Amino acid sequence: VGSFMARYQFVHVWLLSLFFAHSQRHLSQAGALAKIGKYRLDALALVLHFALWFALPCLLLDVPFFYALLAYVIPLFILGPHLAAIFWVNHIGMPLVRRVEAFSFFEHQSVTSRSITNPPIWNWLFGGLNFQIEHHLFPTVPSARLAAVQVIVRRHFARNAIAYHGVSWWSALQSVAVHLRAIARTDRSQVLR
Repeated sequence: VGSFMARYQFVHVWLLSLFFAHSQRHLSQAGALAKIGKYRLDALALVLHFALWFALPCLLLDVPFFYALLAYVIPLFILGPHLAAIFWVNHIGMPLVRRVEAFSFFEHQSVTSRSITNPPIWNWLFGGLNFQIEHHLFPTVPSARLAAVQVIVRRHFARNAIAYHGVSWWSALQSVAVHLRAIARTDRSQVLR
């Protein structure tokens, strides 16, 4: 099954993106529960989270549990492909850096990330993550300011002959598909070395 999944990952990964938001939610919840002593406030918030989603509607408002469960799960099936369309295009298909010391911090961000160039009206869809290089260089800058930072970063990269990877969303999506197809065709013995 694993071999089949790896061979055709470039096809089924898009279907699996429906579960991407579910996995992110599960990872954060499991992380809080795994170290409950360290994350007591998070664990309390998680109890409140489930109480608001299930106990309140089911016990107080007489909503059937199945409907409450649907209201909890269905939005994540919509959010998953949206998150995948934002996150996957920023890094998948970019080169892996084996010798980090060979690059400056700026070069490393440019080599391993790509920014998505799109009409400004789309920026709200990406939540600022279309400015991935800028986001990595300046993680504390608010997303609303990253477009202005991009101008400065591009100028700095050009002055220092550092390649800036800014492509359209469609081109980035095609790069992801090409990369996944290439990985699927890679000899397993080469990958394990």
